[in-house]
Amino acid sequence: MTDTEAAVLEILSDVLYDRDPSGLALDTALIDAGMLDSLALLRIVGRSEEHFDIVIPNDQILPEHFDSVRAIAKLIDRVRDGARPRD
Repeated sequence: MTDTEAAVLEILSDVLYDRDPSGLALDTALIDAGMLDSLALLRIVGRSEEHFDIVIPNDQILPEHFDSVRAIAKLIDRVRDGARPRD
């Protein structure tokens, strides 16, 4: 597990206060599992931006970029590195 993935799990713990994401596999489909709705997704964006001191471009706030811990971490790493996430 990367440092970014570990931080994403912490963010999910805060956002999904009524669920425990600690047992999630990094590739668990969060949306399909019913763990994320649109409000939770926006909270994850806000917490990620604060935690990593980044701005996630609005056009990159797509379900596929938030479908798993690994997908969220990859998006964050790409934004931190200045690269545009691939759709």
